[in-house]
Amino acid sequence: MLGAPAKNPLYLSAVASAIAGLVLMFLAGCTHVAGRVLWMRTNTPIPTAEFSIGPPDSVMTIHRYKVEPDGDFSFWINPLDTDNLWVWSGRGDPALEARHVNPRQVSDHMRIELSAR
Repeated sequence: MLGAPAKNPLYLSAVASAIAGLVLMFLAGCTHVAGRVLWMRTNTPIPTAEFSIGPPDSVMTIHRYKVEPDGDFSFWINPLDTDNLWVWSGRGDPALEARHVNPRQVSDHMRIELSAR
């Protein structure tokens, strides 16, 4: 017998490999979303902008991501959520201002321009 699992080097190696595999699987299964949110007419950043998985005015909103004060954003989402990504200015009524992000445009170098209402 090789001893208790916690002291067995083969067991520890197998556990470390399993954990590393899970981390790699998690990272490989995520989509990096990054870029900048700007006002369309002035090309100035929107520091109050927010992204959400699901419409921002809905109980179906799964998660929210706020942009940085300079309008930049960077976050990871499940690839299945790219079809349900929304952005809005963070001001006013999200039911009127929220915009669905086209899944084909989701990338790590996005430029999103919102129009002022």
